Amino acid sequence: MSQRVAVLLSTYNGEKYLAIQLDSILSQTHQNFVIVARDDGSDDNTTAILFNYANKHSDKIFLHLDNSENFGACRSYAFLMEYVLRKKEELGLSNAYIMFSDQDDIWKDSKIERQMEIMLETQSGDNDRPVLVHSDLEVIDFHEKTISKSFFDYQGLERNRNRLSHLALYNIVTGCTVLVNEPLARLALPMPPETLMHDWWLTLCVAAFGSRRFIEYTTVRYRQHEENVVGATKIEPIKTDLRGFLRDTLVNTPPVKNLQCVANQAHSFYRIHQKKLSLTQRLGLQLCSLMRFHFRWLQKICYLIILALPRRKELL
Repeated sequence: MSQRVAVLLSTYNGEKYLAIQLDSILSQTHQNFVIVARDDGSDDNTTAILFNYANKHSDKIFLHLDNSENFGACRSYAFLMEYVLRKKEELGLSNAYIMFSDQDDIWKDSKIERQMEIMLETQSGDNDRPVLVHSDLEVIDFHEKTISKSFFDYQGLERNRNRLSHLALYNIVTGCTVLVNEPLARLALPMPPETLMHDWWLTLCVAAFGSRRFIEYTTVRYRQHEENVVGATKIEPIKTDLRGFLRDTLVNTPPVKNLQCVANQAHSFYRIHQKKLSLTQRLGLQLCSLMRFHFRWLQKICYLIILALPRRKELL
């Protein structure tokens, strides 16, 4: 029998595209799943749409409506993760495999099936190993017209910059493509206040203590529009020649405030997990943590050193 998957959905004023996304999830080739949804304080027809779908698909959709306070995306998904782990038997989960859904994307029909195959292959009988599976995305506009066939190419993301220190500096994992197992979910919770996004924190946890698998094919049609919480922006790749590299790091360094937030998250991760980290991991996080101090020159030096650290071959 196939493993049951919990699909977490946090909504906020998503009436425009929510039904399309729910239909794409309900049409999956892997049908052993439950959608666990909560609304984050919408003032449009989002909750009415959720109720309508829950009534029609009571075996597939569970609504958590006890708390509709506006948490924001990160805290809302962390809340749902905690809820699923607490209620997993009631939700029919023998092992908690968790996916995350945005309200305005479109899932390709084999998303759950193909990602679960990679998950079980990666676990390979070691059910205590934290595992995260994620993929590339197709970027579309609000009319569902393709903007880019690859989110990674569109944003200029370099997949092999995947040391813990690299991932502490910038995230390459997009939450709506993510599948995690129960050991990783338990390791990541509770998420501290410094967490910038739930997918970023999960990425740090798996980079330090588990296995991350990237699928090159796209599993999600990622809708780019003005209401996106994060959104996709076309970015030129970091230059690999010395002149271009120095220009990108010394001239085009991200704003001080952004680097401080990133550094605060890295420092929080170091503080929580330092006893379990290797020496190399501790040093990398400490270097990233230095950017929380308001010295522009120090931030640039740390940023430059972290980007220059050797890359590791990616596990595909």
